[in-house]
Amino acid sequence: MKETAGNLKKGTYIIYRDSTWQVVKTNFSFHGRGMANVKIKLQDTRSNKNIEITLKSVQELELADISLVNMNYLYKDKDSLYFMDENYQQYLMPKENIGKFIYFLKDGEKYLVLVDNDKAINIRKPEKVTLLVTNSPDAVKGDTAMTAKKLVETQTGYSVLVPLFIKKGDSIAVNPETGEYLERKNS
Repeated sequence: MKETAGNLKKGTYIIYRDSTWQVVKTNFSFHGRGMANVKIKLQDTRSNKNIEITLKSVQELELADISLVNMNYLYKDKDSLYFMDENYQQYLMPKENIGKFIYFLKDGEKYLVLVDNDKAINIRKPEKVTLLVTNSPDAVKGDTAMTAKKLVETQTGYSVLVPLFIKKGDSIAVNPETGEYLERKNS
């Protein structure tokens, strides 16, 4: 199926240069009496690499046949991640496909997995993930001269800077895109 560049929306999957890409952002530009151009920011679904392209708004692009499947994350080995769908079919995904999101994967957690031709290629990343603090140094009184933050370790092994009031056993929300602390969650 084809779609014109002018009708592409954020989140759409297309085939461009023999790869599957997700539309991250579109921006129209008009130049006098000429035809509108569309500046499109794309992210490769396999490598997470971003590119920007400019196309005429009437140029047609091939839509990718991507399905989103709810799957449980099972485990990882040296090179791969393993997921299982609701029909107990297991899918293998190369670790490098999800980039730094690997630090936020929790065993048994459900994720929306992008499937292309019966192959798991990536994960739809949530805007925030909730992690349990497993190691937190005690805050020292008067420790706020420079910044009121400390480094804690989470259940996945990821370390993040948090405010001093966070302690071991607290649940925190982290933005997986930036890796930054967002808020403390009620346990």
